[in-house]
Amino acid sequence: MSITDADQRIPAVLRTSEFVLRPITVDDAARDHDAVMETRENLRRWE
Repeated sequence: MSITDADQRIPAVLRTSEFVLRPITVDDAARDHDAVMETRENLRRWE
């Protein structure tokens, strides 16, 4: 069973006026790490 139609093209990026949704890349690693470290206390409570 497939969750997508094989003939449907999946966009590489979704842009709106509020956000951009795209796959994470190696270029994002440092900023992603910094964001996690800044919010680690909140993330621990969320677990």
